Amino acid sequence: MKISIIIAVSFIYLSCTKDYQQDEQPPLELMIDTTEWYTSISSNGFYHISVKVQGRTNGKLLTIETYGDGLVGCKKVYPSEDGSYAADVEIAFSHRKIKGFHKYHTFITAYEFAKPPSEPVICNSGSGEKVRRKIESDTLTFSP
Repeated sequence: MKISIIIAVSFIYLSCTKDYQQDEQPPLELMIDTTEWYTSISSNGFYHISVKVQGRTNGKLLTIETYGDGLVGCKKVYPSEDGSYAADVEIAFSHRKIKGFHKYHTFITAYEFAKPPSEPVICNSGSGEKVRRKIESDTLTFSP
């Protein structure tokens, strides 16, 4: 009789126990496969630094930080259904002449959700878990 009760209670317990491994979301990932940095000078004399970036994520939204004469912003990038993304983003610009060789960088952030956060933010962003990566250029120069 005791064995029957133990088996019945064990069966009930096991049938009510949730399999958390199947219900858990995989950790947020951000892979950057390629980056291609380039510079340009516009006809109005502004100096531009841009990057083409490609990769994969399981997030719903990416942001790439931008700067322009001291102003901070973000470019939103939405990954495709398979998680791949590609963007060509102007990272920075300046009205002052940039001479010599320089290195540049920016940050790419993947967000779990594309919904904006409830609190105000300086840069466009998503919400939930986030992963942030820094990408850097090789030494760049401006051709006249």
